[in-house]
Amino acid sequence: RRVVASAPPPAIGRGPAASAGSCLPEVRFEIEAPPGADASMLQFLKQALPLCEHHAFVQHFTFVQGQYEFGTVNHALCSAIRDLLKEFSVKVGQLETALRTGNLSIAKLWYHIQPSMDTFALLHRVASRVFGVVGGSVLNGIEEVMARSSLNSAQDLCEYLLQQASRPYFEMVSKWIYEGRLDDPYGEFFISESARVRDERFGGPAADFWQKHFALEERAVPQFMAASREK
Repeated sequence: RRVVASAPPPAIGRGPAASAGSCLPEVRFEIEAPPGADASMLQFLKQALPLCEHHAFVQHFTFVQGQYEFGTVNHALCSAIRDLLKEFSVKVGQLETALRTGNLSIAKLWYHIQPSMDTFALLHRVASRVFGVVGGSVLNGIEEVMARSSLNSAQDLCEYLLQQASRPYFEMVSKWIYEGRLDDPYGEFFISESARVRDERFGGPAADFWQKHFALEERAVPQFMAASREK
């Protein structure tokens, strides 16, 4: 049996500006079965193919969106997803060992890949939602997927991804609040510095400092911080 990809090789190296509004190409696999192939085996392969497609899509997402120009939030998100990919690779190795020793049946294989199918289906949805965006938009995309997920396991996974991806964002918030400076080389933060006063000496009342030096970027505010954005 031969499994082939039906999607063309995806383009590599697109930056955030070029990727806005676009999407990664979907990966599709098909089975070329020889005459007389076992029908039950073919049925199992068809049921398992979505896991392969989700895995290929998610893996490619981390390669593209993990590049430096996509910013620290995406770097943290892709790092968390890569950890999940590594865990899955370990599981595959364990299944291969069981197969070689004669301890793996189709029923056992189907049982063991069920959690992975759910995990990668969710990761596929997250990757599709946040592809091509940066900063707070990534965090908002993860929250949207979480809000539409009813399973507790899906909620927990989204919460994990949100926690990991938001860490560099909260570091920016902390530096801005406690030090009065922006550390935002990728343009991810919801606060921007006024070009007019960027090189002026700091001075005057504290209120004047905040009002004159910084501006709020409404579209970049994460949803979980929307209630306190005016503070």
